[in-house]
Amino acid sequence: MEEYAALVEQSALVICGNTLPLHLADALERPVLGLYSGTDYEDQWRPRFTRSTLLRVPTPCHPCYLFKCPIGMPCLDIAPEDVVAAAEELLGKPAATLQNDMPGGVY
Repeated sequence: MEEYAALVEQSALVICGNTLPLHLADALERPVLGLYSGTDYEDQWRPRFTRSTLLRVPTPCHPCYLFKCPIGMPCLDIAPEDVVAAAEELLGKPAATLQNDMPGGVY
């Protein structure tokens, strides 16, 4: 675990789901791009201490609080180009494809 924390601490950006890496990056104040499912409200578990962007596809079943999705997890259908654009923005690089109304949704 110490090696993992050291790796996160040295990173320029952590891209992950709402899991240990997100919370570790937040504690170490490393920028984080969180890819969220629709199971919880983002405000419940979002990073509190570091720059962050959270991506999730809006769905009518959000939040479902389910561990197993009966409809195929459409909330995780985040386009790769949206992830790249959000990462570039967090890193302070120009993002030619960045849009304020990304289909994946920026929270």
